[in-house]
Amino acid sequence: MAISKSKLSFVKPRVACSVNKPKLSKNKSAIRPAGPTPLSGDYDFLKLVFENMPVAIAVVDESRKVRFINKGIENIFGVKEEEVLTKKWGDGLRCLHSSEDPRGCGFSHSCQHCLVKNTVEDAFRGNQPHHYQEGTFTFIIK
Repeated sequence: MAISKSKLSFVKPRVACSVNKPKLSKNKSAIRPAGPTPLSGDYDFLKLVFENMPVAIAVVDESRKVRFINKGIENIFGVKEEEVLTKKWGDGLRCLHSSEDPRGCGFSHSCQHCLVKNTVEDAFRGNQPHHYQEGTFTFIIK
């Protein structure tokens, strides 16, 4: 799909990436941890805090599919949670490079250097967690 760059706006936010290998429930639209946790009774409160934090946060699963976004992501990228849930990070948030290959996020030549792709894959392979990794991405803003 060819994209006319002259008709689109772009944003290049600095993205900080922290990745740990969580144990999530099988429900694709929930971020509730699988099994009991010390804070499981406070899930609704924690979700409310997460949604209203003054920073943009997205939770992605092992295949980089979006499991949850907060209002910061919605405001910066001009998306709603229901539009991006279960889509890969770059497809849901409209990364410029996800349109370079018909298969979408993770398949263009540029994707081999993607901070999100590489840190998520590394963390889920069982390697050390990554904290405070920063990079710049180009996203299409409609």
